[in-house]
Amino acid sequence: MDMWSEILSKAVAEKNKNTNRPASHILIAPIRKDYLNVFCENFHLHLLSKNISSKHGGNYMLYSIDYEICNEYNIKYAEEKDEYTAVRFIYDSVLSNFDAYFMKSKSKSYRCPQCSKIYEESEVVKFKVKRCCDDDEVLDEIIHMETPKTEGNYTEVEIKILGHISSLGEDEAMDAREIADAVGCTIQKVSMWGSKVLAKKGLINKGLINILSKNKTKNYYYSID
Repeated sequence: MDMWSEILSKAVAEKNKNTNRPASHILIAPIRKDYLNVFCENFHLHLLSKNISSKHGGNYMLYSIDYEICNEYNIKYAEEKDEYTAVRFIYDSVLSNFDAYFMKSKSKSYRCPQCSKIYEESEVVKFKVKRCCDDDEVLDEIIHMETPKTEGNYTEVEIKILGHISSLGEDEAMDAREIADAVGCTIQKVSMWGSKVLAKKGLINKGLINILSKNKTKNYYYSID
């Protein structure tokens, strides 16, 4: 399966739905950022932002398809933020087909966007369309680093918080709200667990760091590696 062909096919399909509507941009979850490196190196794609909010909710990395490629396929280029933050620009459903090539050390779980219930992959793996058993909402995919080895009897959500933070480099640091959205728990849980336990034990880094796109008055969390 050719990843670039899949990306381009989705863009063209979106264009064909309405030729007057832009289909030039791509939003992906930060955990999949390495997937697109080769396309950026070859100028097929251009990274525009490492942290942008979608109308769908959640924070994503924003890419644009090269302007010349858009012209070649008659794809209208988005100029305004409202044009490229729509749900249709989220490409994780396309890139997830290639997880096996990039994420051998990572695990998945799923969260209901309505009730926030978390499902382990084993609970829903047999279903092509994964839905919440309580309210029938389509589940959102969450990808975590492999469960880290730790001391202490941590709960499942505490391990997920640690695993997620451990996957973040300093330039990818997230605040408590962003981590809570990614893991599927409360902001208060991330703040208390991250600041009072993990940071104090030296398992993660926490601090005010120089990220231009973020508010410097907040605490951000990232890996010790």
